Amino acid sequence: MAQIQKKSLWKNAIIGVVISAVSILVIIALFRGKTDFSVLLKIPMEFLLAILLLILITWFLDAFRTWCLLRASKVKHIGIIPLLGNSVLTMFFNAITPFAAGGQPFQLYYLTRLDVGVDIASAVVISKFIIGQIILMLLAWISLIFYGNLIIRASFIGHAAVIGFLITTFFLVVLIFLGFSKPVAKVIIVGILRLGRKLKLIKGEKFNKLNEDIQMKAKEFNDSVIYLATNKKWLPVHFVLGGIQWLFSLYIPYYIFRIITDTISGEILKITAPQTIAILSVLFTVIYYIPTPGGSGSIETGFYLFFKGLVATNTLILSTVVWRLYTYYLVLIVGALLFIYVTRKHVQSYQRR
Repeated sequence: MAQIQKKSLWKNAIIGVVISAVSILVIIALFRGKTDFSVLLKIPMEFLLAILLLILITWFLDAFRTWCLLRASKVKHIGIIPLLGNSVLTMFFNAITPFAAGGQPFQLYYLTRLDVGVDIASAVVISKFIIGQIILMLLAWISLIFYGNLIIRASFIGHAAVIGFLITTFFLVVLIFLGFSKPVAKVIIVGILRLGRKLKLIKGEKFNKLNEDIQMKAKEFNDSVIYLATNKKWLPVHFVLGGIQWLFSLYIPYYIFRIITDTISGEILKITAPQTIAILSVLFTVIYYIPTPGGSGSIETGFYLFFKGLVATNTLILSTVVWRLYTYYLVLIVGALLFIYVTRKHVQSYQRR
């Protein structure tokens, strides 16, 4: 079973890489002759290292957010290095699963492997996700207020993104109710169990026992989420760290635009950093609903369509390549190596018992 799951993971990773690469190649083919790839070789090494540093900062901030939530939950035996690995592997699983849906379940599993209780691990993962999404939604709403015309100017894709953004907002509200409202959580859990019994996935005699166990875990989960949400010491810190992480992540493409524009003589970058952050904040709220591993294909296409006309074609295509190399392929490479290491370490530990 484990071997089948591993094969499925690597298969998803390969599919994601192929879709991403094909999307970039299609964009390149459409503008062949207008893109000078030799420019990539002219980018000074210190700028490439600066991009890498920005990426590493976002990874560290993600790990530090988890560390803060664990400290707020009285878990003090885990250092920042294991949590940095946890963050990279979470990004890796997001990158290789449809709808980018595999990151949080793996993060939960990994935290339990680090001797964190299931209820606390669940609360940390969900709270971190909810706070991160609230911050992104706030950025997106502010962006629509100040740069709405700029965002929806791309006709179909712009309007589709806004509609998708509103749907995302709705699901976030539902998730918040699930995490903070015990009555809502109880209704949802009972509803799912009854559906499972009706579909004969759950046997009648097991229904009451399963319902009781899940209700107890749900209560522990609710209590942990509420505790984290009302923690006056750590909650503001977590919101600030989450906001900084998102701003760094959304700023990286603008920095790449800037570097490539400066490398190409004769081109002028007209778009500003706030405009770039505004466009991406809306794009990121909906892009992962495309059912490809890590949103591959949709991200490259959406990135191109949203910035088309705002950034020179040569700069835009080269920036798309560089951006995905750092934010997707780097995560796949580092995440795959780390996953192999963690898996082998787990097997060796199991064999020594």
